[in-house]
Amino acid sequence: TFPPLFYTMKSMQLASKSGPQRFMGVVDTGGRFHLFDHTLNAELLSLAGSGIAFDLLDLDDNGQPELVTSAVNENGDADRLTISRVKGLRQLIPLWRSGPLPGNLSALAHGDLDGDGKQELIGAVDTAAGKSELVVFN
Repeated sequence: TFPPLFYTMKSMQLASKSGPQRFMGVVDTGGRFHLFDHTLNAELLSLAGSGIAFDLLDLDDNGQPELVTSAVNENGDADRLTISRVKGLRQLIPLWRSGPLPGNLSALAHGDLDGDGKQELIGAVDTAAGKSELVVFN
């Protein structure tokens, strides 16, 4: 079921031969990520320990959604950006993981920043010094 309280929520739409596919992602107040279909009735995926910042997009234009999360290390180090492909029901295929970021990732977005036709990821990182930095991943 859709969580009544949550930190972050995003939606996405993919073009496909059978028509548009719509997804909704949400991080609940317990820090668990949930992926739903467009009806918000069918939970496709649930993931613990994903951090509050996430993004949903088709990063490589293959018609399948990718999930980008701010996974926290178990030993208390800074966040790491993790990209996984959502494949079928309840299956994530890891694609890439960054090294430690200079702090905690508080927000994620995407866009073609340099006009090359490829999506870049932009993260807001809250540093230990109390400042926020924007980090761009190509």
